[in-house]
Amino acid sequence: MNLARLTAQAHAQRVEAARQLLIALASHPAMGGGDHDACNRLALGLTAQYAGIYATIGRADATGLVDCLALEGAAPGMSIADRGYFQRAKSTAAFVAGDFMHGKIRRQPTLAFAFPLVNPDGAVSHVIFANADLTVLSRGLETDTRMAGTIISLLDRNGTVIARSADADRFLGVSASRDQVRLMKERGETISSFQGPDGVRRTYAIAAVRDPDGELTAFATVGVPASTAALLEPGGGREWLAVALLAVGLLVAAWIGSELLIRRPIAKLVTATGALAAGDLRVRTPPVGGVRELEGLASAFNQMAIKLQERDLHLREGQRLEAVGQLAGGIAHDFNNLLTVIMGYAETLRESVNNASPEAAQLDELRAASQRAAQLTQQLLAFSRRQMLQPTPLQLNDVVGDMVSLLNRVTGGHVVIEVRSDPALGWVHADRVQMEQVVLNLVINARDAMPSGGRIVIETRNLVEAGAALVELSVSDTGVGMDAETRARIFEPFFTTKGLRGTGLGLATVYGIVKQSGGDVVCESESGEGTRFRVHLPRHAAGAVREPARPAQPVGGSESILLVDDDAGVRAVLETMLGRRGYVVRSAANAAEALRWFQEGLRPELVLTDVRMPGINGTSLAIKLKDYDPAPRIILMSGDAAPAMAGQADLGSAVFLQKPVTAPVLLRAVRDLLDQAG
Repeated sequence: MNLARLTAQAHAQRVEAARQLLIALASHPAMGGGDHDACNRLALGLTAQYAGIYATIGRADATGLVDCLALEGAAPGMSIADRGYFQRAKSTAAFVAGDFMHGKIRRQPTLAFAFPLVNPDGAVSHVIFANADLTVLSRGLETDTRMAGTIISLLDRNGTVIARSADADRFLGVSASRDQVRLMKERGETISSFQGPDGVRRTYAIAAVRDPDGELTAFATVGVPASTAALLEPGGGREWLAVALLAVGLLVAAWIGSELLIRRPIAKLVTATGALAAGDLRVRTPPVGGVRELEGLASAFNQMAIKLQERDLHLREGQRLEAVGQLAGGIAHDFNNLLTVIMGYAETLRESVNNASPEAAQLDELRAASQRAAQLTQQLLAFSRRQMLQPTPLQLNDVVGDMVSLLNRVTGGHVVIEVRSDPALGWVHADRVQMEQVVLNLVINARDAMPSGGRIVIETRNLVEAGAALVELSVSDTGVGMDAETRARIFEPFFTTKGLRGTGLGLATVYGIVKQSGGDVVCESESGEGTRFRVHLPRHAAGAVREPARPAQPVGGSESILLVDDDAGVRAVLETMLGRRGYVVRSAANAAEALRWFQEGLRPELVLTDVRMPGINGTSLAIKLKDYDPAPRIILMSGDAAPAMAGQADLGSAVFLQKPVTAPVLLRAVRDLLDQAG
């Protein structure tokens, strides 16, 4: 029965993955528009991406006429109006998991999932469908079966076999008897003995598969030969054999459970997250299955990828330098919220697995890949000048000098780096980490412009322009140079001349950092004559101030914390982070709810609030809390730093955390603030 439940759970997750895929497709302009070629290209690309899961993906109009299909050999005018899944999707205007059928073109056994496109007037204009390959599904069940004579099957809601762990080619499409179907529908989950389609009498564990709305979609059955089951009956004798068989069965079920619910899902997530971190915005996680936390990870990952790709499309459709700042902030907020959920669940799962297990290494890879993906939003924030900087008096000669060995490794032996530093160079007021990013990006850009080798000169000097005292950092190369058309676009996000090797964010990041630091960046270049970038920053009179070392802080406590965030996923994972360390956490979905708690007498020792929220934002909430507590301890969080910085003067000692927030950073900030006196 446990194995039947695991099989049912895996299929339910397969159905949910199909629902999420079709819902995402419904919002894609190519799938909803009138460009049939664009629709076909999208369907073909997705079918290739999900090869081994879906046999085809397509679309039919309201009459059932298929006008978009990722399958060669379809006759013009092919209709699916006679298909039950099409009729149900059209009549219910909701997602539908279909029943067993043979495809119209290749006649292979498939299981269809469908989702309607609804016009503003409520009428269904099209139905999107994805047909699962049942032969692949049967091979998966065959792999999962480890007990001789045991048969694992999936049946549709009408009792027709849609997958079988043995002899699938013989029994796909065979239906159970009416009495058996009636028994399964009445009980949902039961154990019963009857003769299977192969003529062998078995004892079956049966578990129903239901969609999120509770609608019956399928049945999972695990059948053990009656001769084996008899050994477990009272008085059957040979109790030792019964115990041995039961032990073997439990071990097999445990192995299959670990394989299905942990290792395979984690491996799929690691692969998909690595692809996204590498810049593939089209990547989606296939159905991963697994425990609830992994389902949440997969769902959050796909939402993140969809949102990022949608915003990326908007960027590519004409948004330019200054206008893109607002959009980048929105990307960062949504993307970093979802990354907080992914990284938080990954950390929670990591604590629950053995360090020596393969799952531990895979979870470490997942966290590392997520952190690399988070760098994408940092680059967008840098371009749009919305990141949180920590400026200090800084000597650019020291920055460049400390980076020379790194720069030599990055550029390789075919490029010579020459540094010309002005010993009397003035100080600037800037974030050291961001200035290092500026130097690194400019040097990498210069290296890429010299594929056959050359020379890079990094130079610093004092400068006076229009009466303003400046410090200049310049990076020049002997590379291919740029024409006027290219120069006009070099600071645009996602514009690149490097093909698939480039992200188009390197120079955009430089532009944003320098502008946010109060400076300017100028490019001088001609085709065939190399390139020179000049970074100008205001000169600063003060010298460097060394920050005192911070003592180590404990990471847990028992104080009360009010958590305010409109994202339910973020609330759930932050509650887990804090609750596991002993804190007493109460949550609110918005600022109005948090204020009601204070009006009713709640006085938490710390308030942890998101900044971007509908209605009253987090910064305004923090100011309003002074009406109830003159010196509240407040931590502000945001995926977009700019709103958080507004109004900081009224917030006293409030702390700001940039999302995605990881457990070590959050716990250290909470402990530091709680330990402050007064």
